[in-house]
Amino acid sequence: SLDPAQRCRPLTYYAPAGPMGQAFAGVEARRPAARLGLIGLGTGTVTTFVRPADSMRIFEIDPLVVRLATDPSKFDYVRGCAKGPISLVLGDARLSLEREPPARFDLLLVDAFTSDSIPTHLLTVEAMRLYLQAIKPDGVLVLHLSNRNLELASPAAAAIRAAGGVSLMQAYSPPSGTPIFADAASIVVLAARSPAALQPFRADPRWRPADPDRAVVE
Repeated sequence: SLDPAQRCRPLTYYAPAGPMGQAFAGVEARRPAARLGLIGLGTGTVTTFVRPADSMRIFEIDPLVVRLATDPSKFDYVRGCAKGPISLVLGDARLSLEREPPARFDLLLVDAFTSDSIPTHLLTVEAMRLYLQAIKPDGVLVLHLSNRNLELASPAAAAIRAAGGVSLMQAYSPPSGTPIFADAASIVVLAARSPAALQPFRADPRWRPADPDRAVVE
């Protein structure tokens, strides 16, 4: 937003009312100081959720994306809105994540699927195992799967089950009359190592069990 009063408000897919906003709020309600992870920097909007006691580690493959997202003349979410420390890791996220300590994150968001070029290696069973190992036993994996061309929730749910995880999903539409760019429709899958980790979200009727039987993984 160019309105100074709204400068650090997350917009479009990341609006607080949407499923990604709900996921961050749910985890942060349980954790006064959360370790957050992000695969896919984009403009850095997600960093607006970082509170003073939180930390966020971001994995991004494209150095140009990092340069643009950290240039205050383009976007100032990373430099001007995150209240806690941010660290950036440049390189292929799967390879980078393998070098991280296991069970590190309270929440890990994988946000690399909205374009028309899908990094399918980030949706494999092997990738899901890696993500589930990277989160704490009660941590949450968040997959942002909004895409105009491909239905990704079913194969993601199947891969999560094959990796030993459990999942919920939400297909969200903003309320009628919501200003353009303030909020946006999105599809998000939550996953965890155990049903207990997702119980706070399961009690919310907006979240429903994902259907892993609509796709086959090998």
